Amino acid sequence: MSSSTLPKPWKNLFALIVMGAVCQTCSAQDMVEVIKGKGKNVSGKITGISPFEVSIKATDGEKKIPVSMINEIRIKGEPSEIDRARKKILDRSSKEALEELQKVKGEIPAESRQEIAFLIARANSDLALRNGEGTVQDAGRGLAEFLKTHPQSMHFYPATELLGRCFFAVGKFDLAEKEFQKLTESKWPELVMNGHFLRGEALMEQNKVADAVKAFMAIQEFPSNDDASQMYKSLSKVRLAKADALSGKSDEAIKAINEVIKVENPSNVRLFAYAYNSLGSAYLKENKLKEAMMAFLHTELLYSPEKDAHAEALYNLAQIWPKLEQNERANSARENLKNLHRNSFWATKLQ
Repeated sequence: MSSSTLPKPWKNLFALIVMGAVCQTCSAQDMVEVIKGKGKNVSGKITGISPFEVSIKATDGEKKIPVSMINEIRIKGEPSEIDRARKKILDRSSKEALEELQKVKGEIPAESRQEIAFLIARANSDLALRNGEGTVQDAGRGLAEFLKTHPQSMHFYPATELLGRCFFAVGKFDLAEKEFQKLTESKWPELVMNGHFLRGEALMEQNKVADAVKAFMAIQEFPSNDDASQMYKSLSKVRLAKADALSGKSDEAIKAINEVIKVENPSNVRLFAYAYNSLGSAYLKENKLKEAMMAFLHTELLYSPEKDAHAEALYNLAQIWPKLEQNERANSARENLKNLHRNSFWATKLQ
């Protein structure tokens, strides 16, 4: 994205980032804040940043901290608006985050300029993908520009995932698949598994079922066995069942999915949203419309926070209700899909 395509309020900030004004007055005390339970925070001078680790020179020597263990880094001398913007994004208040970043004035550390660039790209992608504000295309261009400009950023893989999601939302599944493939090379176990899962989803939408199965099986074979790994293994299990249904093994698929639903905790929103959607797809393959309707209805009513799966459920309900002579409910599903997930692939497919 060039400065000429930015909204007017951002042009000065974009110029500041590109100009590269370095803070001359800040001391050498930076801090790496580690995720709770994964170690101690480290203060000192950051000497290197990569997609895999951050190096920091502390009083007791240089330390290399894996990005997977880092909550955030704080640069001595960076404006307080940056930290407030981070918190706003975590609170799903991306518009307010952008307003905070507009307040940044004067000279700032080089690392903070990179952080601002990422926060802008992330906030715009969140607004487009979650809130339907702006366009996914513009959000994707912002992420692509960030990745091109900052290939060694600690945010490389999170930005890559968001870019893949933007490609998925506009139906460019082959490009989405390539971005998700990069996540599997991240050395970050949870991100690796998420990369396999999202890549499997993109392959499914290309009707490359056999390749999707390989992606989901990579999760099943992953050596970790912690809570996050177990969740991804259950997720991949229900999507493997969907692949079975698409390959003509609907009875086996329905049985496998119901087993997951029976033993897992229904408070796991992401797992159960995909489980019921997979169950709905299996029933659709058998032309069991009422059973499919009930499965997708579970996702619509109980698991709406999982936005991708919720959009998928609404799309399928919009197709099923007319066949059950429930046109009013079909219209309601269509309107909800357009209103709640305007920029999703499923809303585009509905049109």
